[in-house]
Amino acid sequence: MQPKLIFASPLPPKISEQFLEDVLKSTLEITDLNLKGSISLAFVSKSKMQKLNMEFAKNDYPTDVLSFSYPGNIISAQDISGEVVICTSIAASQAKENSTDFVSEVALLFAHGLMHLAGMDHQTEPEQASFDGLQSAIIESLSLKYRSMSW
Repeated sequence: MQPKLIFASPLPPKISEQFLEDVLKSTLEITDLNLKGSISLAFVSKSKMQKLNMEFAKNDYPTDVLSFSYPGNIISAQDISGEVVICTSIAASQAKENSTDFVSEVALLFAHGLMHLAGMDHQTEPEQASFDGLQSAIIESLSLKYRSMSW
């Protein structure tokens, strides 16, 4: 059963709930990851993302995407297993810098965040190669333009 997607903020223009549900479905099918419960998704400003990145990762700069996993569904009232937070303005900038479109960039960042929620990482070269291959397959399955990420 696919996790329920909870929208914790308004969606940016050109991004629909159905599109994000499709990204979630494709990510789960291609990666064969097992995410249970609900997943919260929020789109935030650069300043909010910088605050979150500083508070949780001790990095004093905004980033494109953050994931927060809740092992054992510690927020049992809503059965939330994790959250993905995407910085809308950074996604737009990265799309432009990488000659792709905003919709493809959001899909990439959301898939990336979901993979982290499921415990995947990209700290080593083999992990990076695996992460990149899976992300490429997810984005291409949605008929979107893929761009490699810088590690």
